[in-house]
Amino acid sequence: MPNRHNSAVRRIIAVAAISITMLLASCQTVPFTTTEQEPEEIPLEKQQELALESYTYLLDKTSHMSRPEKRGILLEGYEEVIRKYPDSSFAHESYFHLIRLYLYNYDVPKEKEAEEVYRRYFKAYEDPRIGDSLSLEMAKYYYQFRRLEHLVSFTVPFMQEYVETGKMRDGLFLFYYSEAKYLLKDYREALRGYVTYSKLYPGIKNMEKFVQKRLMEIRHLLKKEQ
Repeated sequence: MPNRHNSAVRRIIAVAAISITMLLASCQTVPFTTTEQEPEEIPLEKQQELALESYTYLLDKTSHMSRPEKRGILLEGYEEVIRKYPDSSFAHESYFHLIRLYLYNYDVPKEKEAEEVYRRYFKAYEDPRIGDSLSLEMAKYYYQFRRLEHLVSFTVPFMQEYVETGKMRDGLFLFYYSEAKYLLKDYREALRGYVTYSKLYPGIKNMEKFVQKRLMEIRHLLKKEQ
């Protein structure tokens, strides 16, 4: 009786061992990888189409919302367009809208966030096609909110570029630089800036009178300092 019982146990163990061996063998035939396949690059034409659909959706969804209600939706939507359709014109435009959202759609401007978006844009593109527009938007903000030291630091590279190349990207950079220097009471540098502006951009409507007025004020203040 014990022999018969032992034989049965041995047969069960043997069958179990065979089953485990077959299971392990079958598992080894299944390939295993942790590498995710990279998504295929979307052609530019398709990116344009999909980005336009995203913009249309955003505008429709937020058209009747209040400013606080729509902020988060727009921020997320523009970031998504940048992430998914980076080669589209809408991606470039999204950086512009993000900067304006951060600067003008909060009770207290989110200056650091806007500056980060500005930096990201120039890192993302070798050909920053709307770079000057973004730069002017930042300069305008610094001027309107009297962030004068920031404005000077921001516009100095454009002044240096003019000195080196003889070309000014946009007269507003020179204007903002000169005005910041004037408001900071650096009158000699403000004079240099406005004299240069009047030579480069004579007869510009609405600006010529203002610049000539500033020049008179600065010269009067410099005489008082002597």
